[in-house]
Amino acid sequence: MKKLLLIILILYSSMSFAQSDCSSDFYTIKLKALFEGLWDGNSMAVDYKTKELLPTMQPYNKTIYGYVGLETTLNFNGDKEKIVDWAVVCLRDKTEQVISQRGLLMLSDGSLVSYLGEECVEFFDVEKTGEYYISIHHLGHLGVMSSVKVADGEFFDFSTAMENAKGSDQLVIESGKLLIPVGDFNGDQIINNLDFNMWAEESSVVNKYLFHDADGNAIVNNIDYNFWKKNRSKVGYIRASLTKKDCPYCNEYEYVEP
Repeated sequence: MKKLLLIILILYSSMSFAQSDCSSDFYTIKLKALFEGLWDGNSMAVDYKTKELLPTMQPYNKTIYGYVGLETTLNFNGDKEKIVDWAVVCLRDKTEQVISQRGLLMLSDGSLVSYLGEECVEFFDVEKTGEYYISIHHLGHLGVMSSVKVADGEFFDFSTAMENAKGSDQLVIESGKLLIPVGDFNGDQIINNLDFNMWAEESSVVNKYLFHDADGNAIVNNIDYNFWKKNRSKVGYIRASLTKKDCPYCNEYEYVEP
């Protein structure tokens, strides 16, 4: 019994699960995650921003995720040169059902911040005293979900321990960091030939914001294929929604500015 308790204590202490300096009247958390395709060993690529290809409005409304938030970069109050891309973050209840979503901006150090640039991310439509699973979704990468529920005011970092993500082998190791696997270009949580087909249809493209640009440098080429090949057959633990939504845009993989 003592041995079992010791193992549980070790596993729990390995998780990046700490109190943040956030204070708000609403449920508020800090998050960090690193994405394999975008990670160069030191930071994540900011090519979309520097090449002025990053969508001004979050692009997940025209995807399998069907997220309809109106977040834009127009009022971002921070260093815009550190912006990598958009992601959708979901709060999930004890049954793992999505109960709240926000479009967040990924920064080069892995921080996920609000469209205003705030590290303390508020969710206005849930109970402040509740505890929720956190899932992160980025086009081109598998979605991941926290292995534990996170309370108000806490900080959760997916990049420090395999056990931080729920499910088996949901993260990959690179340069001593835990990264979210790349290659799921259509967002169905399975890296397979459907994703390859997306790459094959446009395998030589430059200066476009495309979901199958695995390394986010606005150049689609064999490097993106190699990322897909490395991770093919990987399956994510969870979708952005537990039930497949009707998605009239799912074949429109290129984002069009509204």
